[in-house]
Amino acid sequence: MTARRRLLAIGLALAGLTAACTSTGDVVSTGTTTTSAETTTSTGPTIPPPPVELTTETVDAATLAEDTWLGISVPGSDPDLLATVEAELGHRFDLVRQFRRWDSAFPDERSSRLLAEGRTLHVSIRARWEDGSFLPWRDMAEAEEGSPVDQGMRIWARRIGQLGVPIYVTFNHEPDLRENVENGRPDEFVAAWRRFRQIFDDEGVSNARFVWVLTPARFVDGTADDWYPGDDAVDVVGVDPYNWFTCRGGGSWEELGPKLQPFLDWAAGHPDVTLAIPEFGSAEDPADPGRKGEWFRNAGRDLADPAFDRLEFAVLFSQVHPGGEFPACDWRYNTSPDALAGFAGMLESPRFTR
Repeated sequence: MTARRRLLAIGLALAGLTAACTSTGDVVSTGTTTTSAETTTSTGPTIPPPPVELTTETVDAATLAEDTWLGISVPGSDPDLLATVEAELGHRFDLVRQFRRWDSAFPDERSSRLLAEGRTLHVSIRARWEDGSFLPWRDMAEAEEGSPVDQGMRIWARRIGQLGVPIYVTFNHEPDLRENVENGRPDEFVAAWRRFRQIFDDEGVSNARFVWVLTPARFVDGTADDWYPGDDAVDVVGVDPYNWFTCRGGGSWEELGPKLQPFLDWAAGHPDVTLAIPEFGSAEDPADPGRKGEWFRNAGRDLADPAFDRLEFAVLFSQVHPGGEFPACDWRYNTSPDALAGFAGMLESPRFTR
């Protein structure tokens, strides 16, 4: 931590502060053991408190489970871009996915606009600062009460709680990706999740529904339990399946239903939580321009199967793969006329009620 950042953290902590994107591949984690001293980590400046106090109104996030949502993630969760998408499809998306880092502004102007339009947000909060440095999971789990890290967690809880409407919350989605190895080990992620969730409870936040998210690889290789915080700390379990095909090299064509089977098998052992697909998408097949459209239609059919009766929501990641790592991986619904028609067909699946 720089001297300037350390002074900011200490100064803000002394001031009281009591007022109230993502990687989408199923890359296998290296499992490397790391410590704070071995990695580029930072406790960062304490994030500013929200502008108003926590609402006193009790809001039950469990009401979100009364519907099955089909949502969307557009670049920057831009309301104007979302309006363009909806006009093209003739469909309103009530659930919108957003990605935030530890010191990101929230709610920002875009979040406020989406909420004012009556939409529900799924906010992913990553333990990483905007400057790229990592907030170690161990530091969160072991943070002393009143410390900058503890205050940061409480401020996030108050930010969410003050909204006064139900909201989906994910702490550090896809923690098993190799890019998150500097945050720490699986057991440290579990401890950080449980501490973060406990702080929401301590702060009286009742409008957050917690969604745990892994990549499909963990359900295939049998290590999902290493990352699981427990049924008592999770409301919804999720997985992010993609049909990569050849957009990141070689690969077979994978339909959504079969891709989800290992996740379903694991979830059968956790009957008290509901299921989610927080991200999904398909690449195009250059040799078959109608194949992606059929993939969408098949996905709608597969999700209508009784095997998915516990499904609470699914969200199309309608973006080009972020970061420029795989620019050929274009997950948008309208990469071709057939893809557009196929996704429009998926919207009609009897699985979705919102």
